[in-house]
Amino acid sequence: MTHPALVPPLAIERYRVLEPHLADGIPLADLARTGTLSERTLQRWLGRYRAEGLAGLARLPRNDRGRLHLPEHLVELTRTLATKRPRPPVAAIHRKVQELAIAHGHRTPSYAAVARVVRAIPRA
Repeated sequence: MTHPALVPPLAIERYRVLEPHLADGIPLADLARTGTLSERTLQRWLGRYRAEGLAGLARLPRNDRGRLHLPEHLVELTRTLATKRPRPPVAAIHRKVQELAIAHGHRTPSYAAVARVVRAIPRA
C-alpha cells in the first residue's frame, strides 16, 4: 500500500472519479454520462487501479521521452551549422533547418529540438 502523502494529486483525483463505481457499484457508463470522460478512459483507469493500486492512476511517462524526432540528416545539418565560427544564434540555425525540412517534405522541427542538438555539442 502506498502512503497517501506519496501519491501524486492526479492519482487521487482519478480515484475520486472512480470512487462511486468502486464503493457504490455505479456503472462506468453512468459515470461517463455525467462527467466529461469517456467510458473507455474510465475502464483503463479502473484496470490500472486494480492492477497497481493508487500508483497505477498516476500519469505515465512518455515512452519517447528524451528522444529526438529529427531525421539524421537534419541533426547533422544542425551540428554543422552550430560548429561554425562564430557560432550563429540558435534561432538562425532553427530557421535554416526548418527550410531544409520543408524542402525535403519532413515535419518542421521545433526550436527546442534544434536547441537540444546544439546544446549537446561540446563548446571546445
